[in-house]
Amino acid sequence: MDVRQYKEQRVRQINEPLPSTGPKFDPAAPAPHLTIFTRDPHKFSETFVRRRIQHLNGGNVSVVSLTGTGDGSCLEKPEFSTRKVRRWERILTSRQAQRRQHVLDFLARQGTTHVVFEFGYVATEFADLLPHLTIPAYCTFRGNDASAQLRDPAYVTTLTQCFGDLDGIITVSDFLRRNLASVGLHHPRTLVAPSGVDTTLFTPGTPTRGLCFNVGRLVPKKQPLPMIRAFAEVAEAHDLTLEIAGEGPLEKSARALVSSLGMEQRIRFLGRLDHAAVRERMRSAMIYLQNFETPPDGDTEGMPTVIQEAMACGVPIVTTRHSGVPEHVVDGITGRVVEPGDVDGLAGALAALAAAPDQRASIARNARAHAVAELDYRALFRRIETFMGLRAEDAV
Repeated sequence: MDVRQYKEQRVRQINEPLPSTGPKFDPAAPAPHLTIFTRDPHKFSETFVRRRIQHLNGGNVSVVSLTGTGDGSCLEKPEFSTRKVRRWERILTSRQAQRRQHVLDFLARQGTTHVVFEFGYVATEFADLLPHLTIPAYCTFRGNDASAQLRDPAYVTTLTQCFGDLDGIITVSDFLRRNLASVGLHHPRTLVAPSGVDTTLFTPGTPTRGLCFNVGRLVPKKQPLPMIRAFAEVAEAHDLTLEIAGEGPLEKSARALVSSLGMEQRIRFLGRLDHAAVRERMRSAMIYLQNFETPPDGDTEGMPTVIQEAMACGVPIVTTRHSGVPEHVVDGITGRVVEPGDVDGLAGALAALAAAPDQRASIARNARAHAVAELDYRALFRRIETFMGLRAEDAV
């Protein structure tokens, strides 16, 4: 794909109309109130859920959580947690009905007009609730819930039941939409909308010569070993260093590989950093380096947040063709993309970028422009709100 084809494709996608059927915004009705159903609104890694709680629908939001505290401490929003009641109320049908009534009572107290389930498995937890709702209901799919979990026939059966009661679904990538469709889970009102990034916070910084950066949980779908091997192949020739921020089950093997390759002076493990520290390290990187791959259990990303953040910072990316990544990182234009686990491919792309400052600058500009145009969470939220009937189609 050349630059002209890329730009034409992006214009078509930006201007693609929303699905025409479904609930519409009623300007004569009271201000809409959205209740977000999620697993745990306090979870450190799920910044995208907390951003929705804080900003979607102008912040007029309440929360129903599976494992949260229920004390309203999540961004000072009303919260109802089913953690305490679900242990015993799901045992018997009558008690399941009691749990359902608890939730319905909470929605009534909040004046809820719309609900959205964050993750498919959260919707399945409330499959018995959906037929009793008299307000529009939606579900967002983000990764594992539309990849590995689809191998479970019981999960697919319950999701199929849920789809009949949902007014629409949102997937963070077209890759996930296709995954769902491949097992017969197609909804006539489907919106593809990434989680997005705050492009006013994640902005270009001053790159440190030779600094490569990587961040994320050290887990199989973010398999770090091919990345480390690729980096080791070219680090000396191009005087590169690599910082790895994150923890996880693969950390021990990653550290062992670094030691066996004699790369201790060039590869640093930073551990888990807070969000502000990640942002500052990202802004100072010359290249962002990441290997994604699909492990045997089928778990995949949806559209990785860190890729969106790197693009917003104008940091040239070297990564792999996985999930929704190639929907935004176009090889040679907004980054470099090779096959998952391809050590030689990663090494070659990294070496080529390290040796070509003009190409890095061009990719950085394109990536930043793409992030501002298509990945800023504010524009994506407006699109989601229109899709859900929370705002008028021509509202700004």
